[in-house]
Amino acid sequence: MSLLRFTSRAMFSSWFAVQGARNVVNPGPAAEKLAPTISQLVGIAKAALPGEAAARLPETAPAWVRISGAAQLVAALGYAVGLGRRPSAAVLAITTAFTLPSVVKGARARDGSGSLNELITTGALLGAAVLAAQDTEGKPSLVWRARSGAHHAVENVQDLTEQAVGKVQTIAS
Repeated sequence: MSLLRFTSRAMFSSWFAVQGARNVVNPGPAAEKLAPTISQLVGIAKAALPGEAAARLPETAPAWVRISGAAQLVAALGYAVGLGRRPSAAVLAITTAFTLPSVVKGARARDGSGSLNELITTGALLGAAVLAAQDTEGKPSLVWRARSGAHHAVENVQDLTEQAVGKVQTIAS
C-alpha cells in the first residue's frame, strides 16, 4: 500500500471513527434525530424477518445508534489500516446512508434546526465511501480475475486437446 493511500485512508476514516465513538458513548443526540428513520426501518425489518428473529431486534433508537456507531468505529479502523478495505468502506457507506433521511429533513426545516452544510458533508462522505467500496486499487476485481482465469483454462484445455489429437493422429498413421 502506498504512503499516499495509507494517509488518505486514515484521514478519510478519522471522521467516521470519531463519529462512531461518539454514538457509542453518547447515543442521545443522534438517537433523537434518527428516531423516525429507525422506527420505520425496525417496522420493515420486523415484517420481513421470521417471528423469533423479529422479536430479538432492538426497538429503541439509542440501541440502534450504538450498534451503528460500533459498526462505524470498527469499519473506520479497518479501512484506515487496510484490513477489509472494501467491506469496511461499504459499512461506512451504509451507516452514512442510514443518517441521510434525517439530515435531509433537517436541512429542509424552516426553523433552522438543520444545516445545509451538514447535508453537503454527509452527501460527500457517502459518495466517498461508496467510491472507496468500489476501489480495487487499479487491480481487476475478483470476479474479473475468476472469469479471466476460467477463460484461460478453457483455452489451455482446447490447446492441449488439439495437441493430443495431433499426436494421436501421427502415431496412428
